[in-house]
Amino acid sequence: MEYGFDIINGNKVQQMIINGDHELLNKHEGTIHVESGTLKIAGEVSGTLDVQMNTKVIILGKQRGTVSIAENGNVEVFGKLYGTVSVSQGGTLIIHRGAKVFGTLSNNGEVVVRGELNGVQTGIGSVHIEDNGYIRTQ
Repeated sequence: MEYGFDIINGNKVQQMIINGDHELLNKHEGTIHVESGTLKIAGEVSGTLDVQMNTKVIILGKQRGTVSIAENGNVEVFGKLYGTVSVSQGGTLIIHRGAKVFGTLSNNGEVVVRGELNGVQTGIGSVHIEDNGYIRTQ
């Protein structure tokens, strides 16, 4: 699939495409499209994260920016996520113990909260609070 460019610090930057398993250890700025496989974010990402069908993202470090989770997409947060999160029908967001998500959540899929969720929620999806997880609304 063809994607556009991001403008970062005045420079035109090609958006990153992930096909297969990949781990980001350092800092990345710009949009990431996960088309297949699993992406592990051990460093820090500043930009949009597009989690497509049948893919998985594991956030061990930090994600700053919009996260879009498609049907059968899965995001697991062990670190921190700052930004708007959109979970499509059939998509899943899991916030593990000790993890934090800050921002607006549009949930039409499934969200499991074992850590901390901070922000406004909309949508018709399910939210399960487990293992002393909690939700704070602004």
